[in-house]
Amino acid sequence: METKNYSKLVLCAIKGIQEMEECAIHNGVEQQLLELVKLRAFQINSCTSCESLQMDDSRERGEDMSRLEILSDWKESDHFSEREKAALTWTEALMYSPVKVDIDQILEEIGAHFTEQELISITVTVNAVNNWNNLSLVIKAAYGN
Repeated sequence: METKNYSKLVLCAIKGIQEMEECAIHNGVEQQLLELVKLRAFQINSCTSCESLQMDDSRERGEDMSRLEILSDWKESDHFSEREKAALTWTEALMYSPVKVDIDQILEEIGAHFTEQELISITVTVNAVNNWNNLSLVIKAAYGN
């Protein structure tokens, strides 16, 4: 890949993703839950550096390390509330391709835990994670970082 200076474009993209995250934060879903959603999405994307940074952020915000360490096995754990499990179910449905899951069934199952606005916040958070991951791929290709 030919390396050019894309600094302005990269900065604009970063600002856009940060604005997406900011919108999600201010729409009723508790920050701690959004942090779990982000971490699970980074785990699914196999972005170990992103996962590590997210774990640090979550710990700084008061999340229990033992919960973070078992997040990938959340379905078998009793360390997560029903609301958290509903958010993680939605996260995985979005991450594992809505084509492969019954979205209507999942929405019915988790609907008791979230308002439509809250589901939009979680969806925007998952999309922001995917944008971070995809942007990092092209930055690595262009700049070798």
